Amino acid sequence: MPVSKRAKKVSLTKVKKKAPSAGRSQYVDKLRQGVEARPNLFVVEIDEHSRPTQFKALRTSLPGDSALFLGKQTLMKVALGDARRTS
Repeated sequence: MPVSKRAKKVSLTKVKKKAPSAGRSQYVDKLRQGVEARPNLFVVEIDEHSRPTQFKALRTSLPGDSALFLGKQTLMKVALGDARRTS
């Protein structure tokens, strides 16, 4: 019987990191353009149990020319710049 490939152990030192996907890069670019186009920026933390009605209330309370960007914290740090590393 041939040995299963799943039984192979892969050393973590040989695993290469993946390149960021094109979708993430486009999102970061879109967020940076949105920040440059608007004079004010508000960062709001929303927990994972938020309901769609809460998002709807947030959208309706914003002025007409504003934009709402949703993303993970690490992706926002990349787009806006981590305060500890860059400004």
